[in-house]
Amino acid sequence: MKPPLKTSLLKLALVGALFYTSYGLSNHYAVSLAYVPEIAFAWERNIPFWAWTIVPYWSLNLMYAAAFFLCRDVREQNRYVARLVLAQIIATTCFMLFPLHFG
Repeated sequence: MKPPLKTSLLKLALVGALFYTSYGLSNHYAVSLAYVPEIAFAWERNIPFWAWTIVPYWSLNLMYAAAFFLCRDVREQNRYVARLVLAQIIATTCFMLFPLHFG
């Protein structure tokens, strides 16, 4: 049975809140450090910035949210949520243990 709309919205809100909170906190932590190493290769500075590429990049947010409503059943949705949460925990842990900046 397809997950109810309210359930999908609630899970999206909770996982979204986790994402933005953990992302913000890990950035706040990195900014508070006296020294944060930079990682960049010299050739990367020659990569041009194309403003239009922001649009497909932002479309990831739509796909992230849409997937909550495309799940066929609650079990599939719960697996999706668990994978997102695990990925966020791993990413945040890496950001906290190995803070870097590109600039």
